[in-house]
Amino acid sequence: MPEKITITLSEETANALPELFGTTDLSTGIAKYLDSLVENSLGHQGKRT
Repeated sequence: MPEKITITLSEETANALPELFGTTDLSTGIAKYLDSLVENSLGHQGKRT
């Protein structure tokens, strides 16, 4: 079962998210960002399954 994660952002950070993530949808942007972190961390270990 997935664990619940709570993220608290300042208004300034929240307003910058569309530029950072390329989307105005916060959950999509965070998912894309976390996915890129996973891909980068596995880059030296092989592909994610």
